[in-house]
Amino acid sequence: MHRMLSREQFSQIGVKMKKIGMVVFIFAALVAILEYLGIFPAWRASLAHKESRIIDQSVTSNNQSGGITAHTILTQRPERHFDTGLRAQIMKALPARKEKILVQTIINDSEAYQFGAEIANFLRSDGWDVDIGYAIWNPPFKGQRLLKNENGILTIQIGGR
Repeated sequence: MHRMLSREQFSQIGVKMKKIGMVVFIFAALVAILEYLGIFPAWRASLAHKESRIIDQSVTSNNQSGGITAHTILTQRPERHFDTGLRAQIMKALPARKEKILVQTIINDSEAYQFGAEIANFLRSDGWDVDIGYAIWNPPFKGQRLLKNENGILTIQIGGR
């Protein structure tokens, strides 16, 4: 059986609800003022301390195909650069007599051209007569190769990565 509230009881409940609402409002306003002033309550400071202990669990994936990786995904291999190891290989493969060399890089590949330009600049500084240009190979290849072209000119070909 349900009991009906009298008008006076209903009015008393309304007054109590208003008082509770006013206390909540004053508390929220006080917290907002303290935060604005940069004064944080103790519970807020302990919460901030817990947030600062989060460990960075970043993951980097190179050349991944399939699966799930969080954070950073790198889909390209790093750029090639002319280093001392490659310098020694080229100098060993080249004839002692300095002649004309053609450096060809695969067309529309700025990384291959930049790599070929590094090789060409080194050879020029060593006294070789060097030209650099683009080429198309069918099928395309990866890496680099040294050969003599149909005109007998020493050619360094730079393919894709």
